[in-house]
Amino acid sequence: MSLKNTIKNKLLKFTVFSYLYNKVYCRYWTWRRYNVKIQGDKSSNRFEIPKDTCCEDLRIVCRGIDNFVKIGKRCTFKRSNTIYFQGDGNTVIIGDNTIFDGNDLIVCAEGTKCVIGSDCIIASKVHIRTTDQHNIYNQHDERVNPSKNTCVGNHVWLGDSVVVMKGTSIGDGSIIGLGSIVCHDIPNDSVAVGTPARVVKTNVYWKG
Repeated sequence: MSLKNTIKNKLLKFTVFSYLYNKVYCRYWTWRRYNVKIQGDKSSNRFEIPKDTCCEDLRIVCRGIDNFVKIGKRCTFKRSNTIYFQGDGNTVIIGDNTIFDGNDLIVCAEGTKCVIGSDCIIASKVHIRTTDQHNIYNQHDERVNPSKNTCVGNHVWLGDSVVVMKGTSIGDGSIIGLGSIVCHDIPNDSVAVGTPARVVKTNVYWKG
């Protein structure tokens, strides 16, 4: 045990120091690191964000109603990150212990769902989408790019500047290399790289 922890443990045996630590110091740091900004109608959308979520600057933008955000325990959102809802009835679910390194963006539209599992690492400038954002039609005036659900499994590592496109699923334990664009499903325990991302290794695992 370090000298710092030894001193802290001894001081906490005194009632006054224990009270100040738990009621003042711990609450101050919890408040300081819990910076969630919601834009839009808060009463018409639902948010489940635990107080042990560490976020320096998490923005949730709701351009609609009946949207839902559920964040698991002990997640970390470093620097600035954004969850953007376009339209009604969209859902974002994030598992426990997942880390966002900053400047990441999740976009949902047209009543779709984005699920990100537990114990993931989302590097900087990652975009995860369920929509192309704008509608595209063919010569018969038929919509050709409907929004679709997106799923990132448990213990997935998304490298810097990865884009995960609508309708894709990334299996548990997989790694997506820097700058890759995921347009198709990626199986469990795989390494995928490129634009579009292609599996280059299988039966791998990573620690971190």
